[in-house]
Amino acid sequence: VDTVGVNEEIIRRYVRHQEKMEQTHEQQMELLE
Repeated sequence: VDTVGVNEEIIRRYVRHQEKMEQTHEQQMELLE
């Protein structure tokens, strides 16, 4: 089992999720202004 590959996949998904959350947060802030 290639645990390094699995970890990289998890990290990629996490980073992608974080980027989406930041984008939606910025959009919400713009709506509030």
